[in-house]
Amino acid sequence: MESFLNHYEVVLQTKGPVFVGSGRQLDKKEYILDRQAKEVSIFHLGKMFDGLEKRHLTNRFQQYLLGNDKELSRKTLMNWFRDNRVSQADYEPWIKYRLNCGDFMLEKGKLDINECIKDAYEKPYIPGSSIKGMLRTILLAYRAQNSGKKQLWKTQISGGMDEKNAKRLLKYQANTVEVDMFHSLNRVKPNGELVPKGNAVNDIMSGFIVSDSEPLSTDDLALCQKIDVSVDGKQNGINTLRECIKPRTEIRFEITIDSNLCTITKKEIIEAIDFFRDQYYNRFLSKFSLPDYPKVNEVWLGGGCGFTTKTVINAIFEERKALETTCRVLSKQKGFHNTKDIQQGVSPHMLKCTRLEGKMYQFGRCELEIL
Repeated sequence: MESFLNHYEVVLQTKGPVFVGSGRQLDKKEYILDRQAKEVSIFHLGKMFDGLEKRHLTNRFQQYLLGNDKELSRKTLMNWFRDNRVSQADYEPWIKYRLNCGDFMLEKGKLDINECIKDAYEKPYIPGSSIKGMLRTILLAYRAQNSGKKQLWKTQISGGMDEKNAKRLLKYQANTVEVDMFHSLNRVKPNGELVPKGNAVNDIMSGFIVSDSEPLSTDDLALCQKIDVSVDGKQNGINTLRECIKPRTEIRFEITIDSNLCTITKKEIIEAIDFFRDQYYNRFLSKFSLPDYPKVNEVWLGGGCGFTTKTVINAIFEERKALETTCRVLSKQKGFHNTKDIQQGVSPHMLKCTRLEGKMYQFGRCELEIL
């Protein structure tokens, strides 16, 4: 019997740090920042509680965690250990792992550490949903570029957008583009009626299955500071550290395409990646002095890659109109200032980067190979 399932092994080679967050932010009471050693020690809270219980310090530690005493709450975990005579020999067994943070430059204020997603065994990995979301955007942009409905989408977005509803309208219109491009299965209800086209059961991407990646090691992680780089090369470090998969790490996963449901082929995936890469470089990356020209099969995965890697605006609009539309959408986001974006010819006007081992990298940059 002929198989309708096409299986592909895929390798992602990270070119820059990749961050896929767990949604959890580490509190200063969960780690120790050692400036001399240039590393952060992350603690296993369960083991730490057990160790503190043996030293009859549980109640004190609970008071510290609750934060009712403002002076006590301001203390770092290292200071609390010293105050309560917990030595390094005592807390060493409670450490889950250590990460290098040698390139981090602490500004004034609170330090946030965003945790990467890990499996039940505390192994970092990339969820299949994150990889599929990236490829879905790339494939959608590729298919949308030559669609006969492109003019209709332009009219709907431009004609209905104002300062109050720009972001909401774009989200709605993006869903409309997805329905037009991907919802073609024409499923039928038991009573013979067609399922409405917008229903997810009509999505051909239901036959595009992406596995979670193979698990990695915490040795593959590094703490990376978020650095905004402007068009003129100015750098602004932010007090946010991300647990990232290091550059030059190999990430393996599988793609299975059910050809009964999904018309996407290996050839189309490769063509779509190259189209998206070229457009992303020409309309965004080339405006900055930092990045080199992306190589064949390069993609941008995870958090911190920036708005332009997550949208199909550039596939629908000509360059000038895409710039204006992006400005209007981003102007409603908190903390976004785009008064000079039109003059500079790029929006957003900051490139999301980090510094690791003395070298500047763009977040999320990878090379994808389908074996």
